[in-house]
Amino acid sequence: MKVPVVRIRRMNERPVRPRGEYVLYWMTGFRRVRSNFALQRAVELAVETGKPLQIVKTVEIGHI
Repeated sequence: MKVPVVRIRRMNERPVRPRGEYVLYWMTGFRRVRSNFALQRAVELAVETGKPLQIVKTVEIGHI
């Protein structure tokens, strides 16, 4: 399923870097893998560019 266009918002005017080594998804607030438009968009970009998807999940000190 493709991410609905209304769920995509550009945060800057810079183009996608074709020489980049991977697509990065920085997981912070929504740690679910289902019903997550941001993660799905990262997957779409990885497929479109033929790059691997790297997912980073940070450890928050306040939750220990």
